[in-house]
Amino acid sequence: MDAVIPTRNDYEHLPTILYVLDSVPDIDRVIVVDNASESMCAQRIRNACNASEKGEYHVQPLPGKGRAVQEAVRSITDDVLFLDADIENLSERHVQILHDAFVQGYDVVKAHISRANGQSSSAFVLEQVQRLFPSLAIHRPTCGLYCVRKELLTTLRIPHSWSVDLSILVQAHLRGARIREVFLGEIVDKPRSQESLEISRSELENELEVIAHEQYVRV
Repeated sequence: MDAVIPTRNDYEHLPTILYVLDSVPDIDRVIVVDNASESMCAQRIRNACNASEKGEYHVQPLPGKGRAVQEAVRSITDDVLFLDADIENLSERHVQILHDAFVQGYDVVKAHISRANGQSSSAFVLEQVQRLFPSLAIHRPTCGLYCVRKELLTTLRIPHSWSVDLSILVQAHLRGARIREVFLGEIVDKPRSQESLEISRSELENELEVIAHEQYVRV
């Protein structure tokens, strides 16, 4: 399995994340995509990859998490574990829970987490997702920790924006993918500013409108 970590300026916890992934036998490669980071941050991201047994440094100079995912998808050779670069407490246990569920035959396995900082971008769209797709029983539709089949991922429309994780999930559901959510417990990551959260809200709502238009359903 490949692991993919999009990051923009997040480098502080990347060495630990890569150390954990280096220790997981089921992870063969870790594709770290530097998404328009500042030069000092970019160098530290590159250094972390160079110090990792499995880390590969990739660059996407145009901002947008979805663009970083697009860059990674062009390089994947296997099914993918997506991760965020700012997780402080990632452990082998977290990775193993996701992987063990995935190998049971699911196409997508999403992490259900509680955040130590109390923030949840999923709350912005959860009600809409439940109303539009009532059979999609997911608590954290926007969570960036999940596994997905390569054969499925490479056929999906990948939006440029931060809404990419939500979009992959919903598109997979609409294609009849087998989806499961597993609880990982508490995740510690950096708190986001109110401005950043509002941008995310807008991008998530816009992506749901795009999907609704494609499926001729009412948002």
